[in-house]
Amino acid sequence: MSAYLTDAHCHISDLAKISDKIAGLCSSACFPEEWEALSKADSRKLKKTYGFFPALKIGAQPGDITEWESLMPDFARLFNDADAIGETGIDERFSKNFPVEIQADIFSKHLSLADDFKLPVIIHCVGAWGLLLDIIRKWTGKGEKKFLIHAAKCSAELCSEFVKLGGFFSFGARELNLRRVLVAMPSIPKNRILSESDSAEASEQLAMVESAVGRIAETIGISADEAAALTSDNFNELFCG
Repeated sequence: MSAYLTDAHCHISDLAKISDKIAGLCSSACFPEEWEALSKADSRKLKKTYGFFPALKIGAQPGDITEWESLMPDFARLFNDADAIGETGIDERFSKNFPVEIQADIFSKHLSLADDFKLPVIIHCVGAWGLLLDIIRKWTGKGEKKFLIHAAKCSAELCSEFVKLGGFFSFGARELNLRRVLVAMPSIPKNRILSESDSAEASEQLAMVESAVGRIAETIGISADEAAALTSDNFNELFCG
């Protein structure tokens, strides 16, 4: 497969183990204990993105939200060396401990930071797609934006709306095995499609990205090398354009 492989969303911190076949990756630090390690990482391949998503943290409790407020000065400083903000978003699976309204408020604060630092946003969503769309519509009403729906599993109708607002979409092989995603793919322009692993393990990243690129190629009817080059171009447009 082509040497243009890129991983638009992962959580890998051990860059020494990244395959030479990976030309670019965006690593996300979602919790305060991850921020420093990522901030010290240095590689020409690496795009850095920082977020605060307590709902995704195992064992997190509602009281941890106060940590967001107390760490805001440190959090904001990270964006002087960042390529994106996130991941952030809304996940209904964790609404018992973290009500959707609280998650939406944190998400909106990330979008405000994106405006301040003129950075794209990495977005995670499970359920609550309507609420997420409403928030993004209000945000994009303030001017042109770029954002990535990672592990995108939204409907064709939602994809069309997100495209109008500046959205890009990244997929792993697991998403591209879902009927909903296959039905939605024709509504996404080719220049908005990226590959991802969503992995924290460098040892499995290459195989996961190759699989994702292969499934993208099959789904949109191009060769694997063409899909690798396409997703690499889109990676560069999102993070460097």
